[in-house]
Amino acid sequence: AILVLAPLLAPMAQSYGINPIHFGIIMIVNLEIGYITPPVGINLFVASGIFKEALGDVIKSVVPLIGIFLIGLMLISFIPEISMFPISEEAPIETPTAPEPINEEPAPEEGGSFLDKY
Repeated sequence: AILVLAPLLAPMAQSYGINPIHFGIIMIVNLEIGYITPPVGINLFVASGIFKEALGDVIKSVVPLIGIFLIGLMLISFIPEISMFPISEEAPIETPTAPEPINEEPAPEEGGSFLDKY
């Protein structure tokens, strides 16, 4: 999901002035909520298998956690300082730029191959 949605949603988020790191944190928390939400949450099946518990018992025990995650998601979404506090204004993150292209050797002259030089 992140491989499909991130490239589509990130430019829109930046156009609205949302910090890309903040947007990434919101996406990851959303994905985790999806991973534990019944009936298709993959982490439910993993937990059921690891702890040898019935899937129904795992689902019942996860319901309060989903509520806590949703509250946390709202807090992170609407109060960006919660997720951005490690990043200070004094040390901004620089976005990397593409490296300069490597100068290629000129093409071999007509009638010969590049192996003729060696």
